[in-house]
Amino acid sequence: MNFRCIVVEDKEMDSDLIGMFIKKIDFLSLEKVFNNAIEAQKYILDNEIDLIISDIMLPDITGLEMIKTLKNPPQVIFTTSFPDFAVDGFELSAADYLVKPIRFERFLKAINRAWEMHKSHDAASSSQKTGQEPKNDHFFIRSEFSFIKIFYNDIIYIQSVKDYVRIVTAAESHLTAMNLIAIEEKLPKTDFIRIHRSLIINQNKIEALKNNEVTVGGHLLSLGKNYRDSVYEAVVNNKILKR
Repeated sequence: MNFRCIVVEDKEMDSDLIGMFIKKIDFLSLEKVFNNAIEAQKYILDNEIDLIISDIMLPDITGLEMIKTLKNPPQVIFTTSFPDFAVDGFELSAADYLVKPIRFERFLKAINRAWEMHKSHDAASSSQKTGQEPKNDHFFIRSEFSFIKIFYNDIIYIQSVKDYVRIVTAAESHLTAMNLIAIEEKLPKTDFIRIHRSLIINQNKIEALKNNEVTVGGHLLSLGKNYRDSVYEAVVNNKILKR
């Protein structure tokens, strides 16, 4: 299945670079390149597009203004030389925001994120058509001018760090402006448990409990004194193999 995209960029050097990047990604199909938002808008209305890769500063109307005119826009990745526009981009639910000069590694990460968001949107739409509830297996956080998709099952632990929380998975960790109580309310109660006033862990990743320590996903974490009994009861009770 091809991920159909268009590029809206008034600088030929930048559009050529993005086109070269697109050719390196097997599932990405470049349908058209535009040097202004008005022509791009007409094309989007008449054709099925999955992704718009658009510069923000364009002649006549900006990339932001173009997206605002679309009733049901596809996934969007904004590019720009001015990072101050990031907040505006995310208010339009952009998949990502790339600051020039763009590196291929960063471009690929943005494409993968947009692709995952596209598949999630399609799955949710399909569930609505069949009358099924969409699968609730993930959430999004904002981190470093990007929206990051986090699957519950991938989380090892979540740690409070002043006004932020750090979400640690097997592959990476993300820091987002949020408090631990707010994120705890979003987590499945059957899978996650607080082990310290600043730590929540995925019970499915627990490898060992010893005194005041928990080994989870290869990480050794402190087990708070006030949480020890409830953690042992939830994790160990009725699950001990006896002689």
